[in-house]
Amino acid sequence: MPTIRDDSPTTPRHPIRVVAEKTGITAATLRAWERRHRAIAPRRSAGSQRLYSDADIERLRLIGQLAAAGYPLANLARQATSTLARLLAEVAPDAVEVPDGPRPAASTFNSAAAVARMMQDARDLDAKSLRATVTAAIFEVGPLPALDAVVSPFLRAVGDAWACGDIGVAHEHLASAAMRDVLGWLLQNSTHDRKAPAVVATTPAGELHEFGAMMAAVVAAVAGWRVLYLGPNVPAAELVRIAKESRARAVLASLSNREDAPAVLRDELLRLRDGAGSRLHIIVGGAATEDHRLTFRRAGIELVESRAALRQALDAIWTRST
Repeated sequence: MPTIRDDSPTTPRHPIRVVAEKTGITAATLRAWERRHRAIAPRRSAGSQRLYSDADIERLRLIGQLAAAGYPLANLARQATSTLARLLAEVAPDAVEVPDGPRPAASTFNSAAAVARMMQDARDLDAKSLRATVTAAIFEVGPLPALDAVVSPFLRAVGDAWACGDIGVAHEHLASAAMRDVLGWLLQNSTHDRKAPAVVATTPAGELHEFGAMMAAVVAAVAGWRVLYLGPNVPAAELVRIAKESRARAVLASLSNREDAPAVLRDELLRLRDGAGSRLHIIVGGAATEDHRLTFRRAGIELVESRAALRQALDAIWTRST
C-alpha cells in the first residue's frame, strides 16, 4: 500500500474551523452537507474530530461556489472534483485557477440581450423561442442567477409594456404561460433527499400574482428541500391544514399586490400564524410586505428582501432542524 506523505494534498490534517475559514462555508453548513448529501467524507482523529485534506478543501470550495450559482447540492455532491472544476470554469472562469494551459474563454452571456430577445419573442407570439431563450440562460449562468438577471427583469418588462399599450393582453398571457412552463420545469427536475424537510410555497388568499411564489419554490428546490407548490390564492385555513399534513418546516408566501386589498393579505398571514403555531416558519417576500413590516415582525413572520436572503434563511432552518 503506498505511503501518503504528510504534505500530500490528500493528507487529512485540517480541523473544521480551518476549513470554514478557507472556504467561507460555516462549520454547521459543512456538517449538514456531509450528513444530507455526502458531499465530503472527512477522516476522524483519535478524538473523533473531523480532519480535512487540501483536496477536500478544494472540493468544498468548488461546491460552495457552484451552489451559490444555483446548482442543486444533491447533484453537485455526486460529481468528481474534476467535473466540478470544469463546470465552475464555464460558469465563472475568474474563480478558477488553471495552472496548466490557457484559461477558458470568459462567458459571453448578456442578460440585457437575452431579455430583449425574449421581449421580441413575446411580440412575435413565439412561445417556443421564448422558452428556449430563457432555458439557455438557465444553463448558461445557473438557475438562481437566471431568476435575478433574466426572469424577473423580463416579467417586469412585460408588465411595463402591457401597461403602456406596447403589447396586448394575448402577448402578456403568452409570456406568462411560457415563464410558468420554465419555472415548472425547474421544479419538476429538482432532486431532494428522501429525508429532506418539506416547505410549502404559495400566495395567501387575495393574492393572484404567483411568479414570486414560483421563484421562491425554485430557490427552495435548488437548496434540496421537498417543495409543495400550491399555486396562488390559498386561504389560511387550507395552508394550516396542508402544512400539518406534510409536516412542513416552513411556508413561503409572496405578496405583490399593493393596490387592491393589502389589509386582506396581511390578515390572511396573521391567521396562518395563529393557526399554525410558533414551530412553523413563515417567510414572506414581495413588494406588499413593506406595508406590513412591523406587524409581521411582531407576529414572528420573517421578511426576506432577495432570493439570496431566502436561500440563507432556508439553510439556517434546515441546519437547526438536523
